[in-house]
Amino acid sequence: MKYLLIPTLLLITSSLAFANKEESIKNIIIYDDFTTWIDSGDALFDWEKIVKSSPKKAVTINKIKNDFAGNEVAANRDYANQWVRLKGTVKNVKLDKDGKMYADLTENYVNFKAYISDSEFAASLQPNQKVDMYCFNATASSATQCINYQSSIWEKASEANLSEIRANKGISSFSSILSKAITDNTFNESCSKNIYSSICKNTVMSSENDFEKVIEKEFKKSCGKSKESETCKDFKESIMDLEKFITK
Repeated sequence: MKYLLIPTLLLITSSLAFANKEESIKNIIIYDDFTTWIDSGDALFDWEKIVKSSPKKAVTINKIKNDFAGNEVAANRDYANQWVRLKGTVKNVKLDKDGKMYADLTENYVNFKAYISDSEFAASLQPNQKVDMYCFNATASSATQCINYQSSIWEKASEANLSEIRANKGISSFSSILSKAITDNTFNESCSKNIYSSICKNTVMSSENDFEKVIEKEFKKSCGKSKESETCKDFKESIMDLEKFITK
């Protein structure tokens, strides 16, 4: 999770709609940290402890093809009746002659069909979309069952652990200031369909460019009359929470 963070914040929401936006942004930040971890990046939270699992190393269809071409016996041992994490790019999504759904991951003249049983997952895929799947029983040209890898690991996170993360003062501070940097209209246009989409994430993260303006505005609002007021003290405390969050 790479942010150009500035140590600041405001914790107050003025309406239910605003609070919902702030909570949504908080969930976006948490999920982004999770996906950073699952791709072996530097995450803010200990996801291995939270989901009680370690990220699998991903392979490509070229890797699978080369493994079978080089030593079919060894490849069968590694892939037959085994689950493997597979990354690729969707060419299109089709139905075979028996009506079974599959994502065509054909790339660089390497043909590969990733069969999918979840119709919602299959329907969500778009041409040229990069996918991260967990596939069972792979051969040089197909896998009999593939699921969304990130979702399969995310489901292992207990609600208790996620609630604890959401209650973190630092992440609350971060999501609060981001929510003030994005207008309701902009947020709804980008995130109303799916808060975990790349469009929504990019909109939220790009709002970091307005951090300084929001900080200055909220500082004047909270501390303009008196730097010893409770409102100003709360503002300063929220800044400290954010600093701890981004430097831990």
